[in-house]
Amino acid sequence: MQKRLTNKRLVKYLMDVKGLDSITVLANAVCVQAKPDFGPAQAKQLCAEVGHEDFKAATRGGHNYIIFKRW
Repeated sequence: MQKRLTNKRLVKYLMDVKGLDSITVLANAVCVQAKPDFGPAQAKQLCAEVGHEDFKAATRGGHNYIIFKRW
């Protein structure tokens, strides 16, 4: 398992990932909007790369979201 990326490092890493539309930093979470072709397998792989096992994946209004807890 890779070391967990925290706040600034996590956002910096996510900015370079292809297939992500936007990154929103909230008080308790980092919410990532992914493109429709960014599948669940890619989301699991991304979460493993950044060291977060406790992520939430959601789909709403045709958009895919990945939500990470802030550390």
